[in-house]
Amino acid sequence: MKKLLLLTAIAFFALQIANAQTEKGDQTLGFNLNYTYHNDNQTEINTFDTTSSVARTKTTNFGIGPTYSYFIADKLDLGVSLAYNTNVENDYPINGEFGEKETVNIFDASIFLRKYCMYNNKLGVRFGPYLSYSYSNDNDVSTDVNADPANNLDTKTHNFDAGLNLDVVYFATKKLGFAATIGNLDYNHYSSKDTPTGDHDKGDNLTLNFINSALSISMFFVFGSK
Repeated sequence: MKKLLLLTAIAFFALQIANAQTEKGDQTLGFNLNYTYHNDNQTEINTFDTTSSVARTKTTNFGIGPTYSYFIADKLDLGVSLAYNTNVENDYPINGEFGEKETVNIFDASIFLRKYCMYNNKLGVRFGPYLSYSYSNDNDVSTDVNADPANNLDTKTHNFDAGLNLDVVYFATKKLGFAATIGNLDYNHYSSKDTPTGDHDKGDNLTLNFINSALSISMFFVFGSK
């Protein structure tokens, strides 16, 4: 029901387009910030002696980066963005065994084109295509009491992405705006190499997300508005 109401509101805003801080020649300089955190606890039962223990997993993701765009026409901007993301997942050992810590660092660069549909110069949506390249370094370390460091895995991955983004946009003032991503269609091609195994992997993924639990917010300043 909530998704239906949100879609209805978006359609209403899109039908009532008005010029805001989105005129030809305007520029935006923004800052992206995203953060997610998960803490999962599961009870593991040993069927041989009926003893139990708690398996804990904590996952933290944090990302920052600047973005710049230029309005090549009214309500249409072309821009670039850079981003750094880090993701840490801790699987805490059960009785000293099965522990693991995975750390992923990602560097990303994108170009995008976005169409704005605004209502009352304040609230609306923007949508459009993007292309991006990212490089990630994934370090997987065993935290078992008897772990052998030689078995730790380091994976380097190159990603090429193309897709469509849908954002909700709000102008708090004529010079200051906020945006939140609510939808994304993404095609991804990746290639990776593991150390010390030397294994190579590559593949393709297609994903569709709409109003998921992740928090992705950006703030931007507008230059050149009359």
